[in-house]
Amino acid sequence: PPRATFRAEQYSVAALVHYLLTGLHYADLSPEQHQLLAQVVGCPMLPFAARGLPGWPRLEAVLATALAKDPACRFESMAAFGAAFEAAGQSDLEPQTYRGARPSTGNRLLEDCLRKATLGWDGGDDDGVPATAGAGAFRLAWFSHRASLVRDDPCLLASAEVWASRAKTPATAAWSVEAVLAEIHHSRGDPTAQQRSIAAFLAACRRIGRLDLAGARSGAVMAAAGLLKSAAAAEIDCEPLTRWMRYTVKDVWRTAAGLTNVAGCQQLVDPGTENDWTRPLHATAQACRAMAVPPPAGWTSLIEQMAELGRSSGRRARTKAGSGRRARLPAPGWSSASHVLMWAAAYEQTGDARFRALAERAGRHAAEHAVRDSDFCRGTTGRGFALLRLYQVTGATKWLDAARRLADAAAARWHGRPVAFDNWALGTALLLIELEAPERAVLPAFSLAGCGHDLVIAPSSDID
Repeated sequence: PPRATFRAEQYSVAALVHYLLTGLHYADLSPEQHQLLAQVVGCPMLPFAARGLPGWPRLEAVLATALAKDPACRFESMAAFGAAFEAAGQSDLEPQTYRGARPSTGNRLLEDCLRKATLGWDGGDDDGVPATAGAGAFRLAWFSHRASLVRDDPCLLASAEVWASRAKTPATAAWSVEAVLAEIHHSRGDPTAQQRSIAAFLAACRRIGRLDLAGARSGAVMAAAGLLKSAAAAEIDCEPLTRWMRYTVKDVWRTAAGLTNVAGCQQLVDPGTENDWTRPLHATAQACRAMAVPPPAGWTSLIEQMAELGRSSGRRARTKAGSGRRARLPAPGWSSASHVLMWAAAYEQTGDARFRALAERAGRHAAEHAVRDSDFCRGTTGRGFALLRLYQVTGATKWLDAARRLADAAAARWHGRPVAFDNWALGTALLLIELEAPERAVLPAFSLAGCGHDLVIAPSSDID
């Protein structure tokens, strides 16, 4: 190692101060030494929002300067660092919520959904299936659970468990229901029940078709990443879950090995949908980050191809289609949002500034289109969730403001009409409740990107 310097010590002090303020390290550091050292050299400081904490821009800027990778970019002295830190500490935190500032339409929609989640839904979903069972109950279970955490409401948590129990039907994929139940048991502080649900989740995942890379398989991997975090916090045995995640991620890229030429073959499952590439890329990055392991070679190769194919036009992103033509990202819809999520996850996994730039370009594209529909997956609400995720990754409040605007615009579609149970209304209500605690918002792995098809059990011929 080189000789110790004052600016090197400044970096160490800043890392310690960040840990004292947040309870977490400034980056997601691997337990493996060679990877940890590479992260120290290459991974930038994560914003407070990425740690589930309210933003503190001035203080974060001071810490980011002291943690700059180039010593010449740090403060000239510890005294200058201390003075800047003290001045920034006197500034205010970013407001965590915007409760009360939301238009009355959004308030009415949210409160109506919360009331029906607690008291029961009298109608049916868009397929005419009663909301007391199947997909309707599943959506209500996740909504009630997230609302209970945001508002610290035990009645909503109890309702979430009731809805999740009612969601167990032959038409609903057991893996998604068990994933929600495991999260609910964790919130209730019941590690024994949480462990049982994780075991049931892993058993149900065997029914997912091996070739379903962009649908349920990616959704299950993303759900597993969340379950791993909860299991570690509950101090229960994580080995079975980790083993399944390692095997599945490896098998996904072994299966996709012949499809990793982006320009020559765009589809993995459904022809012509750009989600096909973004879903497994996003899921793999989330899983590897949760396990603190590097991504497989197939992921690295494909994400680099995607980055090379990226183009910019003004403030928006462009990408090449499978035929080799250069085409603007499809708009407005889930595909632009899925690019935000993919590049944001890639940036979190690698710390590569190129991926952050691509995420922000896709974010501008998702934010600037007019409202056309409020579909939980392909419309305004889905784009709102993507921008909320971009805020968590970057800490830039402009993305939070953009997500709020989309949520309000989506809620306005129900102005003057009674709220009916469907994926659109409940998805918008979910976005509104997550915006009350945006730093702790969670992207649902099993609904946003799948529009419900992830909730269907794979045919027996696809079972491995």
